[in-house]
Amino acid sequence: MSLAFVIPTRNEVDRLSLLLPQIREKYTDSKIFIVDTPTLKTPFKDTSAVAHKYGAEVIGFPAGFGVCLALGLKWAAPQSDYIITMDADHDLESAGHMYNALLKSPESDLAIGIENSDRIQRKAMNVLLKSMLGINLKNPTCGLRCYRSSMMESIVDKPDEWFFIQIQLIYNALDRGFKIIEVPFPYKEHGKATENFKSYRRFITSLVKFYFRKWT
Repeated sequence: MSLAFVIPTRNEVDRLSLLLPQIREKYTDSKIFIVDTPTLKTPFKDTSAVAHKYGAEVIGFPAGFGVCLALGLKWAAPQSDYIITMDADHDLESAGHMYNALLKSPESDLAIGIENSDRIQRKAMNVLLKSMLGINLKNPTCGLRCYRSSMMESIVDKPDEWFFIQIQLIYNALDRGFKIIEVPFPYKEHGKATENFKSYRRFITSLVKFYFRKWT
């Protein structure tokens, strides 16, 4: 079975320099797809140099996280059987839990991580997602996942520009009859997390728009 990694990045050369050699050592034959949003701080040539050093494929794409993730998934799907999605500061061992869980569950299509986090904001989001979209998962916003590549054509559809894409992918997967399993992994502070008032407001706005688009 072939495995691919999809990693959207922005200003993450240092993190990639640590993550990519780990992937190459543990998953020697895997393909790595990096969709980078270049900035003045980290121009594309810097990300490209690190990516090519470890045999990763990389493109520069000036868009938000959601669009970049969707592009990476579509890019990787025809070239792999399984796709791990992760950020450059996610733990590779935790990503491996997703992959192994899916290998051991042939009837499942997507493995999504469960962090041991008691943040009130996440609990509130989960209540909204269950009541508005029927999504009943413990941590549906988690970006640490492993997909069967055969899903991609069915679930990647008009992606939200930002992080709400993670909910769109879950909703589309459930709506089309795919099976999701949840996989616990050790909680670690997510180095580039942006969970603040602005991010929650953007999440709520995207949720409302998506809800009315689905039911009108």
